Amino acid sequence: IKSQKQLSRMKWLTVSLMKIARLESGSIEFAKESFSVDFPIKKSLSFLQTLKESKNQEIIVNEADEAVFITGDKEWIAEALINILKNCIEHTHPGGRIEIDISGNSLYAVITIRDNGEGINKKDLPHIFERFYKSSNSVKTESVGIGLSLSKTIIEEQGGKITAKSTKGAGTTFTITFFKAVL
Repeated sequence: IKSQKQLSRMKWLTVSLMKIARLESGSIEFAKESFSVDFPIKKSLSFLQTLKESKNQEIIVNEADEAVFITGDKEWIAEALINILKNCIEHTHPGGRIEIDISGNSLYAVITIRDNGEGINKKDLPHIFERFYKSSNSVKTESVGIGLSLSKTIIEEQGGKITAKSTKGAGTTFTITFFKAVL
């Protein structure tokens, strides 16, 4: 079982590094379609269902009063959200809680992902989106620091922005902002 887990991890790492290389080389052409942010959120939650259940965590989605649309590649946005949510799940204690808020105004669509996990040290926070960066105090020893870097690249390549705030011992909040789609 341990070797199978290691093989699976190596496969994920290889695939992620290939995605980053393709993104950085400009060989990926993102779709430019209008879609509700509900789609990538639901897809990412479905993909992470087993991991979430294994930690007995609760994930709550607080939707906006009306559907929030953005323009981009919904599959790649889902990929970015999978990596962010996976990070939240892995760094939140069993029985913990993760909330996803969807909001927007006349210009922006905002996805806020908040966990009540271990949090990030103040000195590490400016570096969490750097490739291969890993906090020296990280509880998750098998982490290699690829997922958040990949997410940031995907989001920024589609005109979005991602930021993070955290308090050690109290959790982390990721805020993702895109221009709203013109319908």
